[in-house]
Amino acid sequence: MTLNKPKGFIFENVKGLTEPRHRECFEFILISLRDLGYKVNAKLLNYYDFSLSQDR
Repeated sequence: MTLNKPKGFIFENVKGLTEPRHRECFEFILISLRDLGYKVNAKLLNYYDFSLSQDR
């Protein structure tokens, strides 16, 4: 069985995932994505900074 893997994607979650108490889980997600062959860049963005209606 061949899986069609997207060339890229945006992974959205809440800021809390980057907090120290969730750091192990966050690192697991990043490592898992790298193991799947993705180049991973993690950045914390706020929708408000891009003139979108929802401030998180």
